[in-house]
Amino acid sequence: MRVEIWVALIGLGGLLISALAGLGGTLLGSFLSQRTAKATALELFEIERVKAAQDKMWDHRRAAYSDIIAKLHLLVKASDELVEGFTDGEVPPEQFFASAYYDVCKKEATDAFKATRQSFDDARLVLSDLFSERYVEFRTAIYATDEDDDPPTSAFAVLKAATDAHADLLAIARAEVAPQLPQAD
Repeated sequence: MRVEIWVALIGLGGLLISALAGLGGTLLGSFLSQRTAKATALELFEIERVKAAQDKMWDHRRAAYSDIIAKLHLLVKASDELVEGFTDGEVPPEQFFASAYYDVCKKEATDAFKATRQSFDDARLVLSDLFSERYVEFRTAIYATDEDDDPPTSAFAVLKAATDAHADLLAIARAEVAPQLPQAD
């Protein structure tokens, strides 16, 4: 009988050990699963935080690009009006240059250029390097138009610089703000 008791106790101990091992494994698995879930949740939170910041940055960049390009378009229009005044044939270029309308057109072009500069300076933090570099090239070209040159030549130079920059900056903005999806083969 003693042997039977020992055998029963050993069997009961084995069952108890198996039950405790199963329970321990379940608890350990639950703990590890909870820890992994918590780490994943923290990682997803960080990804969402960065994504929200990037989205906000894109919103600011889109607004800045729109503002600069709109003001640059005003410069193109004002410069075109100056060039047209010199070349339309209605009045001689010298007479247009001496007119009050020339002063109005010149002021509009100057004000539009100053507005693009101010918008650029205000938004410099959010602009891409490519956009900034192209704008600085444009600004340098405008500064290079020699006021000592004859006014029609200066007007043509400003119009060309503004028109080229407008097209380039618009293309850069479109490519950055609304990137194209890859084409399927």
